[in-house]
Amino acid sequence: MVFVKMNDGFQRILMKHILYVEAGGSYCTLHVHGMPAILVSAPLARVSEHLDGEYFIRVHRSYLVNKLHIESIAGNFLQVGVVAIPISKFMKKKVLGSLNMLSFSK
Repeated sequence: MVFVKMNDGFQRILMKHILYVEAGGSYCTLHVHGMPAILVSAPLARVSEHLDGEYFIRVHRSYLVNKLHIESIAGNFLQVGVVAIPISKFMKKKVLGSLNMLSFSK
């Protein structure tokens, strides 16, 4: 879990409920299942230090994604719910290597 500053206090959020994190300069937006988006005053690199590497993978310079919520991958995008998140060309091999991929050749 992680505690996120909200209003005058801190809210506990379970790692497994965070869908993805989107960077926007020196701020990040946490997209959490069943909650409105949460704006955090920290860059993505700093936020990623607080998120469990077992769950999260950086897929783009602006996105961290919770591997539990990846529904599909096609081309240079992965699907998290109704959102298509880009995978950078630089990160694609690492992203695919970190997932449990099963494929069959003919």
